[in-house]
This record gives sequence, C-alpha cells and structure tokens, in this order.
Amino acid sequence: MQYLHTIKVARNPGVVLPLTNMGDSSQIRYLDISQTATTNFDGLELASPFFAYLVADGLLLEGTLPKQIWNATGLRLLSMAECEIIGSIPTEVGRLTSMNELYLVRTHALSICHVYIRLCVCFDL
Repeated sequence: MQYLHTIKVARNPGVVLPLTNMGDSSQIRYLDISQTATTNFDGLELASPFFAYLVADGLLLEGTLPKQIWNATGLRLLSMAECEIIGSIPTEVGRLTSMNELYLVRTHALSICHVYIRLCVCFDL
C-alpha cells in the first residue's frame, strides 16, 4: 500500500474496510467507504497528514461521530450524510484546521444550523 493514494469501495453493502492499516501508507489522500458495512474507525487516527478526503455517506453508524476522525488533522472534506449520528459535534472538530467542507446532511439529531454555529466557534469564523 505504499503508493496507493485513492480507495473507493462505495456502494458495496457487504464490504467492511478495516482502517487499522491507514498508517502504512503515507500517500492515501482519498477514501470513499459510503454505503458499505464499515462501522469501525480504529486506525483512522494513524493516517498521514496528506489524508484529506473522507466520504462515509450512508454508513449504519449508531451514536456520535467517531472520535478517530478528530485526529485526522489533514482532512479537508468530511462527508457523513445519511448516517445514524446523534448528539453534538465535539469541540475536537477544531483540530481539523484544514477543513474546507463538512457534510452532515440527513443525520438524526444534528441540524445544519447547529453544525454551522459549532464550526464558527471552533474555527473563529
């Protein structure tokens, strides 16, 4: 996986992509695990600073946003639309100083207004 820079396994509901080896490649920039059976984000925190795009729409997640995301500090885009996410966005979102785009559309307890206000506070917008 040393030179791999894009992984896209979207729309494969039977696929579980383990993220435990994210630290093995310094080149992975883009990961699309949308509509897969992936629910464990352990290992994402080991991603290189070049890891910039995570698309995880339609995952069957239950509970809050996975805490490992907040340690992937190179993220520029995070999309977790249509997931079963509840709760609020933690202040750790402020670690994502490269973030340009955040999509949390059609989550159960997060509203766009709440997301925008939280991001403004964390990023001093």
